[in-house]
Amino acid sequence: MKIRWHWGFGLAAVYTAFAAGTTGVALFAMRQQVDLVSADYYARSLDHDAHLAAIERTLALGDGVRVGLVGRTLDLSWPAERARPIAGTVTLYRPSSAAADRTIRITPDAAGMMRVPLADLPAGRWTVQLAWQAAGLTYYLEREVVVR
Repeated sequence: MKIRWHWGFGLAAVYTAFAAGTTGVALFAMRQQVDLVSADYYARSLDHDAHLAAIERTLALGDGVRVGLVGRTLDLSWPAERARPIAGTVTLYRPSSAAADRTIRITPDAAGMMRVPLADLPAGRWTVQLAWQAAGLTYYLEREVVVR
């Protein structure tokens, strides 16, 4: 004897499979880690014009500010005549993991040099973000480095 299926049974099976698939995708998406560029992304967007002005001031310095990677050490330099007094931060930003980001206070020596050891950082691509103030003006520089 041949079993004959009613069309309603097929429709219910398709609907059930679709609902189960949608639920599965939703559960998978809710368990994924989502890192924003920064936790205060929206607040920082309000300071965008000031940020652009800081970038333009830094570009006006020309090659005066340098970022270099020598082995597992990050070498930073500012023009000696502009190196004192400055205050700011060096942020080592990891695009793939917000938990790996590091922020260090800028402390250049008398020659305008600063060395940052990177021995504890995982290998990979990092963005070095320099944000500093000197003589009442703000500056900002961003460079990509690959730590090996």
